[in-house]
Amino acid sequence: MRRKQILVVEDNALNREVLSAILEESYDVLQAQNGQAALDLLRKRGEEISLILLDVMMPVMDGYSLLDIIREDPELSLIPVIVTTQSNSEEDEVAALSHGATDFVPKPYRPQVILHRAASLIKLRESAAIVNLLQYDRLTGVYTKEFFYRKLRERLDANPDKRYCIVCVNVENFKLFNDTFGAREGDRLLVTLADILREMAGEDGFCGRFDADRFLFLQEASSQWITGEGKDLEPEALNHRVVLRWGVYEITDRTVQVEQMCDRVLLAVGSIRGKYNQFLAVYDDALRAKLLREQAITDAMEPALQNEEFVVYLQPKYSLKHGCIAGAEALARWIHPKWGFMSPGEFIPLFEKNGFIPRLDQYMWEKTCQLLGQWKKDGHP
Repeated sequence: MRRKQILVVEDNALNREVLSAILEESYDVLQAQNGQAALDLLRKRGEEISLILLDVMMPVMDGYSLLDIIREDPELSLIPVIVTTQSNSEEDEVAALSHGATDFVPKPYRPQVILHRAASLIKLRESAAIVNLLQYDRLTGVYTKEFFYRKLRERLDANPDKRYCIVCVNVENFKLFNDTFGAREGDRLLVTLADILREMAGEDGFCGRFDADRFLFLQEASSQWITGEGKDLEPEALNHRVVLRWGVYEITDRTVQVEQMCDRVLLAVGSIRGKYNQFLAVYDDALRAKLLREQAITDAMEPALQNEEFVVYLQPKYSLKHGCIAGAEALARWIHPKWGFMSPGEFIPLFEKNGFIPRLDQYMWEKTCQLLGQWKKDGHP
């Protein structure tokens, strides 16, 4: 197992060696003689360093200046810092902590105290990193799907009188975008989109990444979302012509599981996937009924084929040249034992979308050929 690395920043060579001797049995120790040297090392190897032991009074760059720089850096600020100083005054301790130090240890060094505090801070940092990984999407910084669910439930429980809606946005054909522009540009697109959605969610809302190219955010319900009016559905900041599909679900029943709420907004956005000039769908009773009907048809299509519920209807073709019927087009009609005669406009588009249409085509070819064979057998011209 690779040992943790600790950076010792101290201008006094003897003190550096003393600290290194205390730590090197348990850790790999890096040394820097001033704040600037430490900063250069952190910028090169910051991801490898688990803890910093920092003296305050140093030439070139003192400890306070380095602390201020570390505090402003999103990555370096995650590294815990123990300030070491000759002074044991409360004023100096407060000064160190106010500049961003995690802990304060006075000189002379007490080996067991140094080791215990170092181990505790490293463990605390690793635990915080795990929590951070579970809460936040690594690429975009918004909530993960699971933590979004948790925050959603907490927000609804804490604000029973507020009206909220969940909004989903899907980047259509994102895999094609990645293939065309490269994964790095795809990542930039997602990061920019996440920033836009955070801003749209506002101070009272929050955003999460559901999967690779779908995001969810919660905000107070507004008529603009519910009616689909007045919203910029193609943010200019994306710098690419991508198609965004939006789904909206207004939370009216708080007894519904939050996972089901999110499923509903995903169904809304999925209902317009690939549809020209339709970019927003609101989940309502009509959409729910439509989706349930489509699911019922999907469940019934295979048994219908086996039970020969699809029937050949012949539509005559009239020849203007010869003034008579010259042929016929074989059309598929579905006579369901419960639903009766079904409009082809209801099931044909669904079969084209779910891939069942080739099976129906083959079935219709066979039935039409059987019909022609029967006519020939019966002596019809």
